Amino acid sequence: MRPILLVFLVACASPVDWVFHNGVVHTLVEGQEPASAIAIREGKIAFVGNDASALALAGNGTRVINLAGRALLPGFHDAHMHLMGFGESLRTLDLVDTGSLEEVVQETAKWAEKVPEGDWIVGSGWDQNDWDSSRMPTHHVLSEAIRTNPVLLWRVDGHAVLVNQSAMDAVGLHAGTSDPPGGRLLREPDGALSGVLLDRATHLITSVIPAPNEEELGFRLEAAVSMLHRLGVTAIGDAGVDSAGVEFYRAAAAEGRLPLRVSIMLDAQDELALASWLPGGPRPDLDGHGVISLRAVKAFADGALGSRGAALQEDYADDPGNQGLILTSPEVLQALASRCKKSGFQLCTHAIGDRGCQSVLDAYAATFAPGGDLRFRLEHAQVLTQRQIEQMASLGIVASMQAQHATSDMPWVEARVGKNRAEGAYAWRWLMNAGVPIAGGTDAPVEFPDPLASFWSAVTRTDAEGNPPGGWFPQHRMTRSEALQHLIRTPAWASFQEARMGTLEVGKLADVVVLSDNPLTAPESVLRDLKVEMTIFNGVLVHPKQAAF
Repeated sequence: MRPILLVFLVACASPVDWVFHNGVVHTLVEGQEPASAIAIREGKIAFVGNDASALALAGNGTRVINLAGRALLPGFHDAHMHLMGFGESLRTLDLVDTGSLEEVVQETAKWAEKVPEGDWIVGSGWDQNDWDSSRMPTHHVLSEAIRTNPVLLWRVDGHAVLVNQSAMDAVGLHAGTSDPPGGRLLREPDGALSGVLLDRATHLITSVIPAPNEEELGFRLEAAVSMLHRLGVTAIGDAGVDSAGVEFYRAAAAEGRLPLRVSIMLDAQDELALASWLPGGPRPDLDGHGVISLRAVKAFADGALGSRGAALQEDYADDPGNQGLILTSPEVLQALASRCKKSGFQLCTHAIGDRGCQSVLDAYAATFAPGGDLRFRLEHAQVLTQRQIEQMASLGIVASMQAQHATSDMPWVEARVGKNRAEGAYAWRWLMNAGVPIAGGTDAPVEFPDPLASFWSAVTRTDAEGNPPGGWFPQHRMTRSEALQHLIRTPAWASFQEARMGTLEVGKLADVVVLSDNPLTAPESVLRDLKVEMTIFNGVLVHPKQAAF
């Protein structure tokens, strides 16, 4: 009786705002076949079903869209990214895909031509693994080319920076400067600073760079959200927001400048943020605007694999004697886990190497018993053992992973950890077989936040050109259905948002995306070129600004 009652109530209501018909509507409801039509009213899904019933709900003012066989599905949900960092990357020096240190310096020198003398130059995206020599760079060429501006250039993973001599002079770094806890200053054979700083050592520089003003922050937010709409992303998890960031988002939401669902993870290093928000418990709808959820904390266990900062149980295969960096001690992690559990907050901990992952699992296991619904998370979980995966399943831990990381990193992962450990890197199939849910994201700006690129990586384990043939460790590939779920439904569940989003059901939020073809059935040659043709957020068209069909 319940489905009949729902249709009757919808049919008796006022005309809907949108009808989409003659399409392939993937609801992502488990066991449910695709529908052909949906209707939207006042920012909510009003109907899901057949064409005739949907069209009967239309009236004056209803926008009726003939999908002509296109696929419609819930908006994509990036489980782990850095929204303002992504916005900054769109407005500062972009070094992604630079092929050498010389090219990095050339691009930085061009940028310096439009920057006043003495002002900081900030860029991001270099990756020494893409160069002929995969050794970490040194500052000398950069320092010679740019002498009157301090320069800070982030490595693509956000865990290392390259700076010039002017930057080191500005903060007083020299050969006698000690490594800070959880960080490392790379050095040349004679002990001089190389100009590369890892993990917590980056704070020695970033702490003195002038903060952007409110106008610039607004530009970054607008640029980031606009790009996400173009990519079909309607919800994100923002991994590591400090107290000032929370207030910025609250103001943006109140002013209607945040057309995006944002699940905030508080920065565990900001005690002011923790003290302000944890005692009051979770806020599933902060301030009542329907866009901000605040019920998680983000911590760091170790560094990144590409910069050899991820904590491994054995030495790096290409750097004997180095087992990476532990950024937060097990004791501190355990205390934080207990604090989060007591407050009803979810703890999301960055852990990449197998030693880093184990330190997190030990902290979680000491905090709570299996069988609860805390949904504590391992962010990245890139190098795992079978025993660790079994422990994750037992504790009910969520794996928050980025499919594009696998296909970006695959050219050098085996050199870092050796073939045996590489089989447990980005081990999606092992995790899924054990029953560990995988919430998909991009870690933008580390990867470009394109969910269709993530979908391709998940189902093929190849780069955009289809290499290596058959996929890298292809036994870990996802099915197309699994890949869609991990990019939409699982992130909603992993952020406690499953009652509002993640599937297309009557009463849920009308955040939907229209694709150029059906991702579950399109030939692989078409799949590679799949496009987002329309994005609806809260029942409003946000991409393109006018319906194209």
